[in-house]
Amino acid sequence: MIKTYIKIFVLLLSTIYANSVQSEPAQEFIEYDNQPSTTETQDEDSLFSKGYYYYRNRQFDEAASIFQQIINDQPDHYGANLNMGSIYHKQNQLEKAIEKFSLCKELQPENAQAYFNIGLVYMDMAQYDLALKALLKAHELDQINARILFFIGDTYFLLGDYEKALIYFTQTWSIAPAMTINHLRIADCYRAQKNYEAEADVYRQMIQQNPSAQLYYSLGIAMGKAGNITQEIRSYQMALALQPDHTDARFNLGLAYYNSGNMDEAKKQFELITTDTETPDHEGLYYLGLIAYTQGDTFTAWSYYERLKDLDPQFSDRLHSILK
Repeated sequence: MIKTYIKIFVLLLSTIYANSVQSEPAQEFIEYDNQPSTTETQDEDSLFSKGYYYYRNRQFDEAASIFQQIINDQPDHYGANLNMGSIYHKQNQLEKAIEKFSLCKELQPENAQAYFNIGLVYMDMAQYDLALKALLKAHELDQINARILFFIGDTYFLLGDYEKALIYFTQTWSIAPAMTINHLRIADCYRAQKNYEAEADVYRQMIQQNPSAQLYYSLGIAMGKAGNITQEIRSYQMALALQPDHTDARFNLGLAYYNSGNMDEAKKQFELITTDTETPDHEGLYYLGLIAYTQGDTFTAWSYYERLKDLDPQFSDRLHSILK
C-alpha cells in the first residue's frame, strides 16, 4: 500500500488582515488607519507606532503593555484594540481575542478586518459555522480580498462541503494566482472527491510555474490513484531527479514497479532505502522479502524476516504469514 501521504498544506491561521495577497498568505499584514482622530494626540500616535514595532518583532509582552496603556487612556482606540486581539490570539487566549475583535467590529462596523479576524479565531476553536458567518460578513464588506475568499473556502472544506470550497478557492486563484497554498487546497478538494485526474491537473499547472520534487511526488500519488501507472512512475522519477534523497518518492517508485510486475526495478528502489543498517525503511525490507519470495529465493526472503523481527513486529508478522 502507498505510504501515508504527508500533506503539503499547512493551515495558516494568521490573525492579521490584508487588502491583497501577492504570494502566499504567510506574511503578516495589518490594516490600520494611522491618521490620528480628533481625540488622538501626536504622542498617542507615536506610542501606537512603538507598540506596533514591538508587535511586528514578536515582542508581544512589550507590545501588549503599550497597547493597553493606549486603551486605558482611550478605550475606543481601534488600532490598539485590534492589536491586542491579535496578541491574545497568538497567545491562545481565544475568548479574549474574540472580545477585542468584537469591540473593533462595533467601533468600525463597515471594516471587514474585525470580522475576518473573528472568523480566524473561530476556525482555531473548530467552531466552523461561526467562523463561516464572520468570514462571509467580511466578504460582503470586501469582495475582492483573496485572503477572505481563501479562508471561506477553507472553512467550507473543513465542513466537508467541497463544491462550495472549490467555488471560493477558484475565485482566490483568479485574484491571487501565485498563492500556492490555495492551489494545494484545490487539489485537496479534488482528492476528497476522488477526482484524481483533476487533482493531477492542479499539480501540473503548479509544476509549470515552479517545479519541485514534492509536487512531482504528489502528482505521482494522484496518477497512481487514477490508475495511470506509467505517469505515476514518470512522476516519481522526476521527483527523484530533483531530489534524490526524497525517500517517500523512492519508496512509491519501488511500489509502482512492484505493482506493475517489474520486480527487478522494484528491488533496486527498495534496496536504496534500506542500505542504512541503523534506520532502514521497514516497509522497504518487507517488500524486498516479498520480491525474494516471488522470485523463488526463500532463503533471502527469510533473511529479511529475521531482520524485521528485531525492527518491526508488524511487518515481520506480515512477511512470516506469507513465508510459513
